[in-house]
Amino acid sequence: MSEKKRSVIVTGGASGTGLASARMLGTDGWSVVLVDQDEERLARAADELRDTGADVT
Repeated sequence: MSEKKRSVIVTGGASGTGLASARMLGTDGWSVVLVDQDEERLARAADELRDTGADVT
């Protein structure tokens, strides 16, 4: 049986609870889609998560 890839959309993903949730899910193997109004902070958060090996869009 093949393993399915799990995906999640995290709103407010550039900081706070959203970023913490994205970190947790990313390290647990989830594919994370980050959404936030602050594009600069969002890009930094996505880069930070990718540096840990997370699959981030």
